Amino acid sequence: MSITAEQAGGTPARTSNLVPYATLAVGIVGLIIACALALPVLTEGGQAMAMGSDMIWGLPVAGYAFLALTSMGVSLAAATALLSGRTEWHRMTPRLFALALGLSVGAIFVLNLELGNALRSLWAIPTGVQLRSPLVWMGLAWTAYMVLVIAILVRLHTAGSQDPVTRRLAVGIVVAGLAAIGTQGLAYGMFAFRPVWYGMGTPLYFFVGAVASGLAVTLIAAQSVRRFRGSEADGAEWRSIQAYLPAAFALALAAYAAVLLARIIGGLWAPTAGVQVVYQEFLRSPLFWIEIVLGLVAPLVLMARAAWRSQPWAQVTAGALALIGLFIARYELTIGGQMVPLLKGTWIPGFIEYSPNAVEWGIVLVGVFTALIFYGLGDRLLRSAGPDRGRGA
Repeated sequence: MSITAEQAGGTPARTSNLVPYATLAVGIVGLIIACALALPVLTEGGQAMAMGSDMIWGLPVAGYAFLALTSMGVSLAAATALLSGRTEWHRMTPRLFALALGLSVGAIFVLNLELGNALRSLWAIPTGVQLRSPLVWMGLAWTAYMVLVIAILVRLHTAGSQDPVTRRLAVGIVVAGLAAIGTQGLAYGMFAFRPVWYGMGTPLYFFVGAVASGLAVTLIAAQSVRRFRGSEADGAEWRSIQAYLPAAFALALAAYAAVLLARIIGGLWAPTAGVQVVYQEFLRSPLFWIEIVLGLVAPLVLMARAAWRSQPWAQVTAGALALIGLFIARYELTIGGQMVPLLKGTWIPGFIEYSPNAVEWGIVLVGVFTALIFYGLGDRLLRSAGPDRGRGA
């Protein structure tokens, strides 16, 4: 059983368990390695990356989108749980919001590094605003979302989940998160000259992907609260979470699979030049089948059986595999939309070739390990969100 500082002396609860320390250690070491890999982008700019004038969005953009959408998915799960008033989430919600903030901060780091000159974005973006672009509105919604996440973390730490202001902040996070997801989907879906991306169904695809990845992360993060099962009440809280969280993840993954299948079928039968050939290329790619078999079918099978669904090993495995599959899907969408040269349609000798280099992988890993550090800090420092915070971390 872990012993908290509050249990020992009445101070705010902080766990002495090794989980947050291990998370912080992995995050810090990983961030150092990732920064070393990404360092050339600070000295050489965009020339250090494998992208070019034909392939302007590469792995870093896919990584940024994945981290941002996952952040919003985690926050939607945490805010919904908080608004439901269920006490078993009191330990989870502060940790989830800390992780969501870390994912968003990591996504910002990735986006700024991807630009090739991180400092330039501080003045170039505000001075080059195009109000008709969904990218601008996505940025505004994302900014509002992050401010609300910071505010709710402070409020949960000081006032708890039953505070009216906390609950209003949770509603604001749901609204801002949905707006940010929708506008990011529109940023792709309104590219009429990129037919693989174009379509009003793209925001729906982004939404189901965000919810699925958010619940996958939540399912994995939930294992960290198992260390508090030292009392009968703590055990009851854990059993209550286990009663519906894996099922919600399975439902979200099934909804994502349905939307993905619709996109694939629509792409293979699309009359627009330059779409059919890309989806045919997807089907020939081993990466696509890794996404489908390991990243989608395997998690669904693990979550479909009630006997497996309740097992921690199955939950962590399913969540991790789903995250890998969803990341591959984000990468394929980003790259697939640029494989056919602009305005060339099917009249091309071949696709634009692209393979991410070590610098680009380093940029993405900067965002991933930043999120881990935020989660470790939140796990170590934040109180339980419930009105009775004396029982847990």
